[in-house]
Amino acid sequence: MFGANIEYIINDELSIVAAFNSEQLVKKKEITYFDNNANQSGAETFKEKHNFFNIPLLFRYKFGGKKQFFIDGGGFVNYFNKAESNEFNPLFINFEDYNYGLAFGVGTIFYFKNNTDITLQYRNDVGLTDVNKNKDTREGNIKTNTVRLIATYNFWL
Repeated sequence: MFGANIEYIINDELSIVAAFNSEQLVKKKEITYFDNNANQSGAETFKEKHNFFNIPLLFRYKFGGKKQFFIDGGGFVNYFNKAESNEFNPLFINFEDYNYGLAFGVGTIFYFKNNTDITLQYRNDVGLTDVNKNKDTREGNIKTNTVRLIATYNFWL
């Protein structure tokens, strides 16, 4: 994953963070075959890759002695731009082109003297929309839930 962030600082404690991230989701399916005597007779592995853009918009509240800790909350939009599979039909589902949801995170900031810092963040993106595009072949409502551990190098303008 890679991306770019912009943080608009409202005051010492509150800011708005927007980002544009390029990400890849890899799904793997392993199938083991057995003969009539319950002996393994073969195995296959299928992989499916989905490239997508993640665009969060978050409110950040900083706290602690030097405002080195923070909590985030807001929303996100994902745009699924392409998928690669090693079989004709998708292994799991065909994704809708877009989905959106709520994002919540916590983190810490390590400040440096040269107007830079490193931010470490744990964030959970909870999808609110059904991403199953082909309900006629794969029944049910499917929603995304992504847990991220994010490291960001920031420089201040």
